[in-house]
Amino acid sequence: MSAIALREPMERGVAVLFGDGAGAALVTPDHGPLELIDVELASDGAYAADLCLEPGRPLTMNGRSVILQAARKVPAAIRAVLERHAIAPPDVAAF
Repeated sequence: MSAIALREPMERGVAVLFGDGAGAALVTPDHGPLELIDVELASDGAYAADLCLEPGRPLTMNGRSVILQAARKVPAAIRAVLERHAIAPPDVAAF
């Protein structure tokens, strides 16, 4: 995302919110081969206009809306994976 978010003219509130990658994993201290157990993917086009990149134009963003959506949807995705595996949030050492 840096190549896009750092393009001029740069909106003040855009570049600080994006890195070049993100991810999450549910892991245990057990030894052995790595195995992907579950994943939760989602999208919501209802807020597409709040984060927009048109050809030849800088990235535009309604930062308040983007952060609000992330703050709601990321925890929901975490809960969905934990619930499918009967794991309570207090049983997770770190998020």
